[in-house]
Amino acid sequence: MPNHEEIHKAYISQDESVLKSAGLIALNNAYRLLKKADIYGKVLEMENLDSEFRKQDKELNNGVGTFEENSFKLFEVGVKRSKCYNGFADDLIMFAAFEQYINSCLLRSGFVVHVIDKDKSKTKSLGNKQKRKPINISEVTVGTVFRPNSLNASLLTSDKYLKLLNPSDTIKRGLESLKSRRNKTHFDSQINSVSYYDPSFFEAFKFIQNVIEYDHNECYSVAEL
Repeated sequence: MPNHEEIHKAYISQDESVLKSAGLIALNNAYRLLKKADIYGKVLEMENLDSEFRKQDKELNNGVGTFEENSFKLFEVGVKRSKCYNGFADDLIMFAAFEQYINSCLLRSGFVVHVIDKDKSKTKSLGNKQKRKPINISEVTVGTVFRPNSLNASLLTSDKYLKLLNPSDTIKRGLESLKSRRNKTHFDSQINSVSYYDPSFFEAFKFIQNVIEYDHNECYSVAEL
């Protein structure tokens, strides 16, 4: 895989082959991360369990059946949900996979994923512009200097950068919620045992899984045969 310095040189020389190589590695990393999450492949099951939880909770509140029976059913559904989704740990993994994927898409499309060093570059305008929209390598000049670190998650998941993937507003809300949960500094024991999950929760996880799986299969299916 090209290292940071080689990618920086590729930006300046507009060598798309190096960027595509780095992008494919990032895509594979995203796919490997994705498969480590407990919720991987279980989003639809989790969604069905959430519907069942809502149903049982409604019956409990409406006095359908005995309190003990409904409480036990709710407990059973809760246990099954916890086996599909590992809370904060899954949030970290899924968000990291998505970060890798956005970087992969940007690189393979000829965009810069490293922070432009405004202090060392001959002009600050490109560095300022990078905070508002992705920078194509056609805009890079010989006097552009890059830092070794890539763009942060907040910028990568902003509307201007997500535009490349064209997610729905519901997915955007789910991604924002995922980012917020990922930014927690401690394990929240309630995160995988809440009563209800918002529809955007499921849409975000389905979106991440689907785009990474589809893209990975398209790029690597021939190589894996």
